[in-house]
Amino acid sequence: MEIYIGTDIVENKRIQQAYEKYKDKFLTRIYTQREIEYCLNKKEYIQCLSARFAAKEATIKAYYQAFKEILTFKQIEILG
Repeated sequence: MEIYIGTDIVENKRIQQAYEKYKDKFLTRIYTQREIEYCLNKKEYIQCLSARFAAKEATIKAYYQAFKEILTFKQIEILG
């Protein structure tokens, strides 16, 4: 059995800039509706969005290594 791990680090400032520039267009391209609702209800919503972005990128990397298929950000949902 092979196990694949993906890691990613993202700067909160990068996510904040994308959110401020593109607003809903950025959110709906990257996040599911449940992720958007969850994060925007948090006081530290940028950190919440950043954490999910990093987790999604890590998942995409690991999935590609395992299956040689590309996932989109919207195909992955990070809950909690």
